[in-house]
Amino acid sequence: MASTRRRGVSEERHANHERWLITYADLITLLLAFFVVMYSMSKADLAKFQQLQVAIQRAFNVGVLEGMDPTALGAEGSAVGTESELQHQALEGSGSGAVIESLQQLQRRIEAIVPSDDRGGIQVGLRNDGIVISLYGTILFDSGQAKLREDARLVLTEVGRYLQQWPYPVRVEGHTDDIPPVDTPYPTNWELSTARALAVVHFLVDQVGLPAERLSAAGYAEHRPLVSNETREGRVRNRRVDIVILHVPQVGDESQALMEP
Repeated sequence: MASTRRRGVSEERHANHERWLITYADLITLLLAFFVVMYSMSKADLAKFQQLQVAIQRAFNVGVLEGMDPTALGAEGSAVGTESELQHQALEGSGSGAVIESLQQLQRRIEAIVPSDDRGGIQVGLRNDGIVISLYGTILFDSGQAKLREDARLVLTEVGRYLQQWPYPVRVEGHTDDIPPVDTPYPTNWELSTARALAVVHFLVDQVGLPAERLSAAGYAEHRPLVSNETREGRVRNRRVDIVILHVPQVGDESQALMEP
């Protein structure tokens, strides 16, 4: 009788010792299910991002634009440029030809306005965040100043008409060389580059009539040079205003719909 009781207690204890395996198996099953769900969600997000990329390209009517630096356009629409920093990228997609042609027309119109000595200071092209219109040297401003030159108003009026063709936001970026301002109201290149960008924004809003909500200004001082500042020619190219037509944020409702779960 005592032997039977001890055998029953032993079997009960043995059963209790193995009960944790049930909980452990449930936990492993739940973890497996969790990782399966996470993996499936990541695959779905990748597909949505790919759809978003296509939507962005179609909305802006250009192909894939990779790399951070602008790609200049030559007379025949081919990529040109001598700066080592430029990462020339091929434009893919059927809609890029029309964009290139419109940029070339804009460049020709601006070159017809400015003096012949300044015509090398105009460059239009494409980079990963949109269309870039670069105005170098003294096309817009005298050295160390942030007041628009008289002929700069004609240039910016032409640029403003081009900007009116697009519904996208525009960022005006001011850049300088690495020489600090001397005998100017601006203590550093930060203030000078920002003041120049703001002067362009004010003109585009007040004189051309672009919606103020589309425009923003940024000053980068000497910290985003295109080329080395060791030569006079390099410093001229780095003293510039970039007018960037940003296409990424303006895919709008289509991108929002694609990103919704």
